[in-house]
Amino acid sequence: MDDKILESYEQWKRCIASAYGRLTIEFIDERILTLEDTANACTRKFINTYGKAHHSAVIAWLKRERRQMQNNG
Repeated sequence: MDDKILESYEQWKRCIASAYGRLTIEFIDERILTLEDTANACTRKFINTYGKAHHSAVIAWLKRERRQMQNNG
């Protein structure tokens, strides 16, 4: 994964799948917890690097992917 800012859920999904392989609910839940913890050093670095709007978008994309995974069984 490079440092470009992804602009859509579809771009994000391709990028994250390429970097991490098949996503799991556990992976998604862990990422959501980390990104929602603004006291976390990694989260602060993410926000400083990509901005608050992208941070919010990634959380929304993770939650969307989780819902889709749950709906698909």
